[in-house]
Amino acid sequence: MARFKVPVTSDTPQETREALDRAGVPTLGPAYAEFVGAAETGTVTSRMLTELDADDEAAARRRVREAVGDGPQVGPVEPLA
Repeated sequence: MARFKVPVTSDTPQETREALDRAGVPTLGPAYAEFVGAAETGTVTSRMLTELDADDEAAARRRVREAVGDGPQVGPVEPLA
């Protein structure tokens, strides 16, 4: 098995992260940003990065897609060195 990173972008980042957690796929993000002086504070960003072990790039992408469903955007899979 190899380790891969797969970026994910979602309009519902908290729910997407929770779905990945339930599937056992670790995530970095989504980040929580607060803009001082801005009208909107406490924003959860839409992007996150997953890191997981899989047999190949296709298997890594499939595992992430199965966890998040059709809504979120799953980016290109990259092997980790």
